[in-house]
Amino acid sequence: MEVSTTAKPKRSLLTRSLKYLSLGLGALLFVGLVAPFISAARYGQQIKQALESALGRKVEIGKVHYTLFSGPGFSIEDVSIAEDPRYGLEPCAYVSNLEVRVRIDKLLLGKIQVAGLQLVDPSLNFVKRADGTWNVVELLGRLSALQGDSWSLFPALKVSGARLDFKLGTRKTVFYVADADLSLYAERSGQLHLVFAGSPARTDRNGQGFGHFRGAANWYSNPSDPQSPQLDADLYLEQSNLSELTTLIEGYDIGVHGEVSSHAHLVGPATALKFRGSLQLSDVHRWDLLPASGEDWSVRYSGAIDLIQHRFELQTLPPSPDNPSPVALRVRVNDFLTAPSWAVIAQLHAAPAQNV
Repeated sequence: MEVSTTAKPKRSLLTRSLKYLSLGLGALLFVGLVAPFISAARYGQQIKQALESALGRKVEIGKVHYTLFSGPGFSIEDVSIAEDPRYGLEPCAYVSNLEVRVRIDKLLLGKIQVAGLQLVDPSLNFVKRADGTWNVVELLGRLSALQGDSWSLFPALKVSGARLDFKLGTRKTVFYVADADLSLYAERSGQLHLVFAGSPARTDRNGQGFGHFRGAANWYSNPSDPQSPQLDADLYLEQSNLSELTTLIEGYDIGVHGEVSSHAHLVGPATALKFRGSLQLSDVHRWDLLPASGEDWSVRYSGAIDLIQHRFELQTLPPSPDNPSPVALRVRVNDFLTAPSWAVIAQLHAAPAQNV
């Protein structure tokens, strides 16, 4: 009987390959775990200049360390990003920890070029000038250009646990977003894909937020033609307490309690966003009464938003064209970021008077 002499060498080659692979992965894991504890202070000035070039703003940084797992780059403590003078004097952002991902091809040549940023627990100012331009739009354009030149699978910008404040000129509004998360991906075509979540809140009320929103959006900075939509987004309001949302808008609890959730689809330019969606209400009752059992409502709606002039319009829709609702509402809100003013019109169609 003839015995094969090639089986053993093949098994030996496979064993050695697995051994080397395990050693390589172990070494990579070790380097990744140790990297954040190694100071990269000698690159501090070069990193500072790279950040200022990428953001178009002056930057102050603290201690610098290496990082690997979030993309090859650096982790920086206590970062302050100044504002473009066109938008004001208050810094644009304070960041407790900023992770800077760099381009590997440039790093091999001894150069540091920013390919992406991750902001951990930052405080950010979104500023709108009198001419209607926002600082965040220009910043997102700069960051998307960074990823457009690289070949990374990581987002160009990632924000976690942020506080987002809104300023109109030099005046900060009472509204802000707490515990905000955002990821920005950019394509060479100019399209930006954003995934976001957060809880809107007020500076004059206690609490971390009123309700919780999440969503995803595609922003087309260079639409194929003037009629193409500039923004296409889906926005979700997760099940929240109705009294919290009225407190967010009015500044106090108006005495109507219950649970509310919603999903809306938005499309169009920033000055004329069209939206359509549905609202689910349950256990709606006055604060001094118990909720009626089994009374859950689903309301369809449509409307428009002007993000530049801060106008909002909404109207409820019947379940079907052939089945008009007994009550239809039209709501208009002006200056929703500063001093909201409301107008509500109710149309009654064969509504039972005793229930009204």
